[in-house]
Formats: sequence, C-alpha cells, structure tokens
Amino acid sequence: MKIEKNSVEILFNPDWIQMQKNIEYCGRVCYQSRDKITENSYDKFIRNIVKNKHFSVLEHEKITVRFVTDLANSHRIVRHRHASFSQESTRFNNYKELTFIEDSPEIAERLSHYYQAIEDNFTEISESYGVYFAKRLLPKSLKTELIVTANLRTWREIFEKRTTKENDMTIINLFAKLRTELAKNMPAVFGDIKQVDMM
Repeated sequence: MKIEKNSVEILFNPDWIQMQKNIEYCGRVCYQSRDKITENSYDKFIRNIVKNKHFSVLEHEKITVRFVTDLANSHRIVRHRHASFSQESTRFNNYKELTFIEDSPEIAERLSHYYQAIEDNFTEISESYGVYFAKRLLPKSLKTELIVTANLRTWREIFEKRTTKENDMTIINLFAKLRTELAKNMPAVFGDIKQVDMM
C-alpha cells in the first residue's frame, strides 16, 4: 500500500507567448484589424476580449494537463464535457499494490489501517474469486491518473466552477495550483478568475 498526494502537471511545454499571439490573430479576424498586430499587442487584445466575454476566440488554443488524484475528484473532473479525457482504467489495470491519495499526513496516518485492510481484502478476493470481483472494493480514495485536454475557454469555465467555496478543499487545491500556474504564464487569459484560497 502506498499513499500519494494530489498533483497536477502541464504537459508538452506549451509556448505561452505563441499561443496568445495565435489567439490575437484569430480574434482580429473578427474585427479585420490584423494590421494592428505588434510584437506585444496580444496582451491588451486578449484582456479586452476577456473583459467583453468574447470567449469563443479562446477556443482556438488548448492546454493538456496530467492529474494524479483520487477517483472521487476524477468523477468531478470528467463532468466537464467540453474537454477530452484519458483516464487510468480500473478494468484493465492489474493492481499489485494499491495506492491511495491523501494530502494530509495526519489523515493518511489515521486511515492507514483502513487502507491496508482494503488492500489485504483486495488481494484475498482477487486470488479467490478473481480481480473483477475484487475491484468492487476499490474506494474513491484510490489513486487514478487522467489526462485532460481543453481549450482555454473550457479551462476558464472549469476554474470558475472548481475553485469556489462550494467545492471541497481537495478539488479546490488541485485546480487552484493549476490556475495559478496558468495565470502566471497567461495573465491576460486567466488572471481575472477569482478563487478560494488554498489550504
């Protein structure tokens, strides 16, 4: 049995500046103002687009992210239907050791006997009845990995829904970390989104 923390990783080394220049180019087609493009005009242009909620222009660029989280959080993530998902399969993964997600060392320690009992029962039922039946024991705290690709508009919508006080802190923290990273690299696109402070 292992315990891991939630984590998030932006994949494929995005060229943040080029992405924003591409958004500006696409947006300026709407206004037939491509002649106003300069080396740094994208920032002001995108801020104006966001301010005026002309979010469709943000759909021309995408970001792919790898999440390591638990099954409970993954069920919330995959509800955002305008994104593409590839998730670790519980059906085809032949677990030799179970890994659980818990950000709090104190809670992980308190639950370690529970997690160990799940792993022991999982192993016993797998050997006696087969993995199919044992997988019914897998709790929502089981680690899963998923890749999420979404255009920038969809990421904005996800942040607006998942970094508010209506959510539990595990999902808030997961998305707040990502939003902070994206706001640092693309402040014109993500800098205006308010969120609950991480714990």
